[in-house]
Amino acid sequence: MDDLTPNRAPLRLIPRSHISFHADASPYVRYKWHPEEITIVVPAGSAVIVPSMLMHGSHPNLDESSRELLQFGYRPAWAGPIKAVEEWDENLVSNAPASAKPFLKSLNTTGSNWVKEHKPKRMKTEAQGINPSRWDA
Repeated sequence: MDDLTPNRAPLRLIPRSHISFHADASPYVRYKWHPEEITIVVPAGSAVIVPSMLMHGSHPNLDESSRELLQFGYRPAWAGPIKAVEEWDENLVSNAPASAKPFLKSLNTTGSNWVKEHKPKRMKTEAQGINPSRWDA
């Protein structure tokens, strides 16, 4: 919503950190800074898409005005909640613009079968994409 300038809390991120499975990429580890981080300065109205696992943050806001942003999260409908949750407020749905209504479907899309088998039948026993040997030359 606001310009990100070098003095107005610009975005910091560590490129490709979201694809690292190293313990250093744990979301529970915090870093004051990183020698390979980059800074993103973007004009108001820009959209910056950040994968949830990407290490990111912001520099301090040294500007006299506050910085505001809109943050959206996404969880695909097939993922559903882990237990039944309260549905959307009916007034919210009825008063929403027509373009938004397709996104205001039931929050309980997986139904009522919240308990799943620990090891369902027909589970895979191979996955070449995660074989350590794929790195051998």
